[in-house]
Amino acid sequence: HEVKFGYSWRRTTVESSSQLPGNDIVTYWNGYPNMIAGVASPWALAARARYQSLWAGDTISLDRLTLNAGIRFDWQSDSTLPVSEPAVAGFEQWLPAITSTAIPNAVKWNSASPRVAVTYALNQAHTTLVRASYSLFASQLGNGTSNQISPVQYRYIAFSATDLNGDGIAQPNEINYNDVLYWTGFNINDPSQLTTINQINNPSVPKTHEIVVGMDHELMPNFGLSANFTWRRMVDY
Repeated sequence: HEVKFGYSWRRTTVESSSQLPGNDIVTYWNGYPNMIAGVASPWALAARARYQSLWAGDTISLDRLTLNAGIRFDWQSDSTLPVSEPAVAGFEQWLPAITSTAIPNAVKWNSASPRVAVTYALNQAHTTLVRASYSLFASQLGNGTSNQISPVQYRYIAFSATDLNGDGIAQPNEINYNDVLYWTGFNINDPSQLTTINQINNPSVPKTHEIVVGMDHELMPNFGLSANFTWRRMVDY
């Protein structure tokens, strides 16, 4: 017997932000001099993931037969952290300053992954080996996945505009604030509302089943041939 076991713990944090330069307005021509003025708020993301793993396995060596069996347990979680976004000057009615609270363990993945393999020598000299194995691999939870249900989402709103000074760029005085074309990331009837319609209920852990069969043959000392066939199936997305 050759018994191996182990435990790992890891914590990772990601903080990301983006902001348009200038006055936060992006101009699109819409049959010039008609324009679309898109306004995006500074965007922020903060998330923290924790990963724990526990595994154990045994390699059993017999005369011509070698058996290997093990199992791995994974506990993964991703949490949102508090973030703040400032208001967009001149557009506070739609894009005010907001601050979100943390959502601990917003996404949780728990999984068990068994592994088993067998190798057999066809002759006493062990010059020809056949082998087969089965493994289950659990995917890693991405740090930042919890942002799907963060109360702070990417906020954007677009207005119609008309170019009055001929510079091809939508200026604040050229925007028709009564003609909102579209918006995303916030409740236009309550822009300060810190809720989201997105939900994460009981997500499954994406997994990969893998089967490998193969053969090794030693033609002469220090020279051999090997052939393997691998089959994989990915499930539970």
